[in-house]
Formats: sequence, structure tokens, C-alpha cells
Amino acid sequence: NRFWGATVVSADSEDGDPKTVDEAEEIVRKAWAHLEPRLKPFTFDIRDIWLNGQTYGLENAIHTDRPSEEEGWYTVLIYINPEWHVDWGGETMFYNQARTDVVYAVVPKPGRLVFFDARHHHWARPPTRNTQDLRITLAFHLTRRSDSPVP
Repeated sequence: NRFWGATVVSADSEDGDPKTVDEAEEIVRKAWAHLEPRLKPFTFDIRDIWLNGQTYGLENAIHTDRPSEEEGWYTVLIYINPEWHVDWGGETMFYNQARTDVVYAVVPKPGRLVFFDARHHHWARPPTRNTQDLRITLAFHLTRRSDSPVP
């Protein structure tokens, strides 16, 4: 069962989706304007921006956001649900390379931001049956510019 998702920006779009953040809706441009200075001194190009949502029962699987071992690809998740309680689940789980152990978990608190190397295995766990609320993330898939230091 996949979760709900919508392409907000895609550099490779052939379906009429915005190809750059400048073509995106105002709220997305504002989110990037707020996020970009916080990533300094590192600089990135936006590959894709996705709006993702999950409710109880909608699951994905352990995955990476970059299928190759090529360095320079990163993901930023912004949890944008207006309210969240820890007993609602929905954590983003990060795994070791062998995918045998959880090494880090992030509770989707409103406004929380997570930056990580897109090669890391992770999984957006679904919310528990304790809530009917939608777990929402705005996901920025980025590539490091060649003149940027390595994070």
C-alpha cells in the first residue's frame, strides 16, 4: 500500500509539473526561501519536491531516495502536519546499511526538519490507529552543487 503523494516540482517533468521552484505555488517558494539559508554554507539544486501524506494502514517500505551509491544527493523532510502526538506513530525510521537495525527515529512534530544523505535507508512509518490525522511531509530532493562543500 503506497501513501498519497503529489509532485510539486520535478526537474525531469514531462507532465506539465513545474520544473523549478520559481514555477511552483507561492507556498512552496516561501518554504524554499525559508529553508535554503538554513542549509548554508552548502548549496544545492532542487531535483524534486514532493508532498506526501499517510494515514493509518498506508505503508511504504525501507528505501533510499537515491538508488546508486553516487555521492551528492540529499533529502530534506519538513513535517507540516499542524499537530502531532508521539502515540500517533508516523516516525521516519533510519536503518543501518544492512537494513537489520534502526539507528535513528524522527517523530513527525509540526515544523520539524530532517536533512540526510539520500543514500541512507529509511522508512516513513504509518500513523497508528490512535489518530485519523494525515501525516504530511514536504520532501525536497536535492543535489549538491559542485562548488559547495560536502555536508
